[in-house]
Amino acid sequence: MSEKKTQVFDDPYLMSIDPKKYYCTTSETIGLMNGKKYSIGDLEFIVENLSVSLYSILSTQKLTHEFCIKYILRGDERYCITDGDSYIGSDDILHHQKHLSNKLLYP
Repeated sequence: MSEKKTQVFDDPYLMSIDPKKYYCTTSETIGLMNGKKYSIGDLEFIVENLSVSLYSILSTQKLTHEFCIKYILRGDERYCITDGDSYIGSDDILHHQKHLSNKLLYP
């Protein structure tokens, strides 16, 4: 018998979103463009489940190099919401994430 894994959120708003509406939940819906900050765990859920552009996340959130490698640089098209998401490169990441370096992105 397998246990059902329950998602734990740092931000309570994410828990209130009906799973049937994940596909239409955008960066505007969750307040990214209004300065809302999310934990890395919440951002992983957002990327994997909601219709939020990677570029919106990159330009509004403080990301770890692990997050950037896993979701942005690895080129997995399933996380790309807009055409521009598939063209994000290390230069874009370093421009928006001043705390990161090429050395961290390409160990």
